[in-house]
Amino acid sequence: MQNKEKRTCIPVAIIAGDVHFTVPSLDVASEVVRSAQAKAVELGVPLILNGDTLDTKSIIRAEVANRVIELLKNSPCRTYLNRGNHDQSPNFGPLLHSHRDADIRGRN
Repeated sequence: MQNKEKRTCIPVAIIAGDVHFTVPSLDVASEVVRSAQAKAVELGVPLILNGDTLDTKSIIRAEVANRVIELLKNSPCRTYLNRGNHDQSPNFGPLLHSHRDADIRGRN
């Protein structure tokens, strides 16, 4: 009989991707991010939004931009944002960089 070693998994991050914020999906997408933030806080790990946070490569609607900024600015955990192909809008970079003073990575 083999001696099986018990392995312990230690979480290092919560990863959420392809959230695709749009005006019609604003509430559902926001809840996805809030749930991921809550789990990250519970586990004491950072949140990684792994691409396609937005749903368009063109004009970002103000209500979408404001919601994404609000969620990131008020994040209860350190948050990292990877850009996906839908996040390649020329408006996306300035959108985040203009809020650098709000510590876009969240708390911790």
